Amino acid sequence: MWNKYWGGIFGLLDTDTRSQVTILGSPVNLASRLESIAENDQIIISPYVKDLIQSEFNLQRVIVKESIQSFPEVDVVYEIKE
Repeated sequence: MWNKYWGGIFGLLDTDTRSQVTILGSPVNLASRLESIAENDQIIISPYVKDLIQSEFNLQRVIVKESIQSFPEVDVVYEIKE
């Protein structure tokens, strides 16, 4: 099922040997890239997610030191602070 709100595909991947629910799309890829640059116990979010949750959390701006693969336009991300 295509989700036009966030631009991804959500669905059941079913084969003879395996069955799983999966999500595909740019937002999922960006989340994976952010997870890979986060340190232990650190939550990093994209500018888009920041816009959705900024009134609920204490956020700190983080400058991206190296370009994020496939997302060169994302040069600032945000850390959720306690």
